[in-house]
Amino acid sequence: ASFWPKKTSVGMKTLNNLIVKIMKHKSIEAIAFTPHTHGKGIGIDFEFSEKFDEIVKSNIVPIVYGDVVDTVCEKEFGILSGDDICEILTKRYNPKHVIFAIDGAEGIIDNPNSISGGKLIKKYIVGTEIITKEVENDVTGGMKLKIMRASNCLKMGTRVSIINGNHQKMIINAIQGNDFIGTEFVLNDS
Repeated sequence: ASFWPKKTSVGMKTLNNLIVKIMKHKSIEAIAFTPHTHGKGIGIDFEFSEKFDEIVKSNIVPIVYGDVVDTVCEKEFGILSGDDICEILTKRYNPKHVIFAIDGAEGIIDNPNSISGGKLIKKYIVGTEIITKEVENDVTGGMKLKIMRASNCLKMGTRVSIINGNHQKMIINAIQGNDFIGTEFVLNDS
């Protein structure tokens, strides 16, 4: 494999291990779950191994992440996005709330390409056309994929929010069911 995917995979694994270490420090039993060694496929077709279910049943929190994965086709490697993982696991476990923590925005912005930078959409009605800012070399699908996967999670009956992952208080508020700054997904305008 080429240098780029290996470097990316090592970086993601390092970050994942750091998160596991912090969770254990906070007395949360967690374990790193590495997609490229415990599953197959790419994107939404990725299949987690039975080991993932075993971890969940044991009440240990599996910390899983987007990863560079092997493919069965002509490509050398494929990408498993964290957004894909959210939809896959929502279908598998039906969680109460899926929170997409993003970098650089409070949630979905109505027109991120405008001079003012746009404004936060507090309630995103699934299916509403949205302008997204394309980031060069984003192999994970960017905001468009995130909105699609989040919408699919909502349609499965799970509450879905997008918040700024750099704001620890907002993450805690969202997890605890308190008010937070971000975007809440809804099926209609009610």
